[in-house]
Amino acid sequence: MIRKIAFVEPNTKIPNFYSFIATPRLGVPILASILKSKGYEVDVYSDKIRKPPPKELLQYDLLGISSLTNSSIEGYRYADFLKRHNKTVIIGGPHATFVPEESLAHCDYVVRGEAEETILELLDALNNGGSVENIKGISYKKNGTCVHNEDREFTDTFLNVSPDLSLVKGIEDFKKGFINKFTYTPMVYTSRGCPFNCRYCTVIKLAGRKLRYRDQDCCIEDVRAALEGIEVRKSIMIIDDNFTVDMKRAKELLHKIMKLGKPDYVLYNMQLRVESFKDEEFLALLNRAGFGLIHVGFESVSKESLAELGKKLGVEDIKFVVDQARKFGLKVNGLFIVGADSDSVKTIRDTVDLTMELDMAVMQLFILCPLPGSDVFNQLTSENRLFTRDWRYYDCHHSVFFPRTMKPSTLQREVIEANRRFYSHSRLLKKGSAGNRITCGMAVHSMEKFLKSYAEKLRRFEDRFYTKDEELITERLQENNARLLEA
Repeated sequence: MIRKIAFVEPNTKIPNFYSFIATPRLGVPILASILKSKGYEVDVYSDKIRKPPPKELLQYDLLGISSLTNSSIEGYRYADFLKRHNKTVIIGGPHATFVPEESLAHCDYVVRGEAEETILELLDALNNGGSVENIKGISYKKNGTCVHNEDREFTDTFLNVSPDLSLVKGIEDFKKGFINKFTYTPMVYTSRGCPFNCRYCTVIKLAGRKLRYRDQDCCIEDVRAALEGIEVRKSIMIIDDNFTVDMKRAKELLHKIMKLGKPDYVLYNMQLRVESFKDEEFLALLNRAGFGLIHVGFESVSKESLAELGKKLGVEDIKFVVDQARKFGLKVNGLFIVGADSDSVKTIRDTVDLTMELDMAVMQLFILCPLPGSDVFNQLTSENRLFTRDWRYYDCHHSVFFPRTMKPSTLQREVIEANRRFYSHSRLLKKGSAGNRITCGMAVHSMEKFLKSYAEKLRRFEDRFYTKDEELITERLQENNARLLEA
């Protein structure tokens, strides 16, 4: 009988931009909250908060592991240890959803997509000797063959369940730490789904194209809970992919957030699309509600690259957003992606030139990452351009494929130099840059040593695939075995 359950959220050992943000993702604490309400004894382990000694996990009847792509190998290590001790192991999360057969080499069941209803049905079957053949959204092995049951449809059944962060082992002590009390970032979400078609993204496949909205009062209670106990300067992140698709609802939520009140040293931040900045009433509400940094996915300064990525923007849109944000007392974190087929060294340099010219508060310059499940992954796989399947490097900071107009190491070095320019010591010390830019600059500088070492690894094998002008020789791709980095 399964009564005692632990969820584990592994973390990669390779530093990335989010290494300084110590917060569990919300999916697992939501699952834990649901199972607790059904009478199960549940604990949550997050490597970022308190990494569990593997033997500590042996006290549980069932273990669930939720991994991103770049943390999946760490997840497999946990799973392999637990399977050696005859434990029942389930793996879920974005990575397992798109590579279930790979994940089944390490576990008993894979839960694909949203897991709330699936895991309840699976536990019921396991506890009562029922069949798993009709449980939607799971994969498993039968007589050595991988079986993938029908996908589960998206529903609103558990949409208003709040994450129970009290079930995360060690979280209260962690939040009191000298550094952690600043880096711990509470997160709240108000909706799931995305109606847009970015080729590098997997959100539609994970959460559906239709926006599903949580009850506003539930959202406000989660914000209230996030505010509790904050005694130092901190941001609370609203993590919706598309907060303003329903602008009327967005404004209603902001009015309710304003009524909550908050200390002056607490700010909110969120991700917004460019078109949101056309609504000045909304921007004024953001300011009055206490929002500070706004994350905007500009993606590129190149029209050709934007077309490749499925975005319809231009440089004038970028300038408009920064001007509008400044007008309403907001700061912009510009999110950019480089490495598209039409990108060149000049594209990367033009990107950082523009962000510095506009004096954006923060810049996040990512390397195009072909995450499993995305259109970009499918394209680059079909063209045999992925030179590694070492998932640890699929974090938007490492080049893992052959670009068309520059070598992988060139792409890597140019991004390092662009970040060095934007986050130079003189710019970090500039008046008005305290806070966001310094925090992000620390993250960037902490990665530089590792990324420079990675660039040197790329130089060991890349030359034979490129001309002297660094144009990709596509005929040579037949020599690529997707394990060149490991050779």
